[in-house]
Amino acid sequence: MKLGMTAPEFWLAEDQWQLDIMTLHHFGLSALECSPHDHLIDTRKWTTICRILRDLNMDLTAHAPDFYDPDGFGLTGFRSKGDIRKNYLGYFDRLVQFQGKAPIPLTIHGPSHRGQEALDDIKAFCDFALERIDREGWPLAIALETLATPNLGSKIEDLMHVIETFQDNRLGVCWDITHTRSWSEEQYGQEKFLNAVQTAHIHGFDGKEDHRPLKDFPVSMDRPLDLLGQKGYQGVLTIELLKVKKEDFSYLMQNDLELLLPFIQK
Repeated sequence: MKLGMTAPEFWLAEDQWQLDIMTLHHFGLSALECSPHDHLIDTRKWTTICRILRDLNMDLTAHAPDFYDPDGFGLTGFRSKGDIRKNYLGYFDRLVQFQGKAPIPLTIHGPSHRGQEALDDIKAFCDFALERIDREGWPLAIALETLATPNLGSKIEDLMHVIETFQDNRLGVCWDITHTRSWSEEQYGQEKFLNAVQTAHIHGFDGKEDHRPLKDFPVSMDRPLDLLGQKGYQGVLTIELLKVKKEDFSYLMQNDLELLLPFIQK
């Protein structure tokens, strides 16, 4: 298992982000999750990020920019959105410019509701994405994120239904361990679920806000991380530290890395 972090926009806007990557790499960081939409990360900065990650032998993971542009990238109503396929093709093309050694897991949120229409939308997206990834030979994998209620992704049976429909090893789950804090081990400990994990997220929750420092983690993280280790999970565990002051980000991320390193070193 490798430790990664999400690169928030407020951090990338600061001049010292490159120095921070070097420092955090020393503290155990070995992957970076980015969302290289051209309105979030310009071409010059994206080229620099790719170069630094390759130089440090770090992995890249990605998140669809559905949080930034839900009309252009959100899967709610996917089948009726005329430009969304073109948007994703451009995004896929930008991601593979990284030219890393490992396939890039792309985390994406399912529709904002459950039900048959939502399932049909997400399956239509998966069909489109997997066909193009196969046709172009792109080193990408699609990871459907576990989400909070009422989103599709809040119930394990919905995610597994989609994954089992396609039976494609380039389609799996982004297990957000914090989002599934109310799940029982009987749910997240299922072998078929653990086998489907392409990438993973973790972050604190202070009772009001997600994406806080891990000292605010609401339940024990030991069992989920132990299960990933027992399955021989070799992917990235991404720390999503987003709801902090920009001047506090680097040292709080160091604290989170130090908290998780014992799990990685088992």
